[in-house]
Amino acid sequence: MTEDGEQSVAEVESDESEAAEEEPVEPIASPPDTDGEDEGEQFTAVVREVEEVPASNVPTDYPAGIDTAEAVAVRLTVRKTDEPVFVLYFEPTDRGPDDRLARLLAVAGVASAEELVDRELILTISEGYYAPVVPDGEPRGTASAVYGIFAGLAPSAVIGLVGIFSPGAAFIATTPFVVGWLAATFLLLPLSIYLDALNLRTTTNWTGGPQKWAVMAALPGLNIVIVPLYLIARENADQVA
Repeated sequence: MTEDGEQSVAEVESDESEAAEEEPVEPIASPPDTDGEDEGEQFTAVVREVEEVPASNVPTDYPAGIDTAEAVAVRLTVRKTDEPVFVLYFEPTDRGPDDRLARLLAVAGVASAEELVDRELILTISEGYYAPVVPDGEPRGTASAVYGIFAGLAPSAVIGLVGIFSPGAAFIATTPFVVGWLAATFLLLPLSIYLDALNLRTTTNWTGGPQKWAVMAALPGLNIVIVPLYLIARENADQVA
C-alpha cells in the first residue's frame, strides 16, 4: 500500500493472480462448434477426479441418457496438462440401465469408478459432446490366443518356404504334416483369430468383426496375407481403460 492509501500495481497484480488460482477450472462437456468436422475423432485423456453429481448437471441433449437422480462425473485432462478439463457423465453402476461405466470398469479390472483415477481413457466426440469409447459388451475372448495365430499359420509358412527352396518337398507330402496342416489351417488358426479378435473388440477401440477375420483366416493362400494385416490392426488397437 502506498502512502496515499492506493494499492501498488504489484499488489493489484498479486491479488488478481491469487484470485485466478482460487477460481476452479470449469470442466467442458462439449467441444467448440466445428460444424461436425470433429465428430468421431479420438484422443487419450487421464482421469483426474470422479464424483457423483445431481443429474440436473448433465446437459439435456447429452448423447447417453441419464435416468437416475445422480450421475457419475468423470473429469479428465490430457496427460501433463491441467487445462482444459473434460467431463464425462455416466449412470451409477448399481442404478439405471446405462452400463457403460460397468463395461469400462470390467476392462480396467477394477470395482469402482474411483479406481479409474490416474488411468487413461479414450475419448471421442459424439453428437457434439465428449464421450468415452466403450466396447459393446463385457470383455470376452483372450489375448493369449495370439500365440495360436502364429502356431496355426506355421504349416502354411513352411509350405511357402518349400515352394521357394526345394529341399523339404517330400516332407510336406507326408500324412502327419498334411493332417497337421489341415488342423492348423481350418481349426487352430481361425479359432485363435476369432478369440483374439473378440478380445480386441471388447477391450480396445478396434471395431473389426471377429467372425469375418476368422473366416478369411481359414482360406488357404489368402491367410498368408490376411493374418499379417490382422496383426498390424491388432498392434494399432488401444486399450479403452
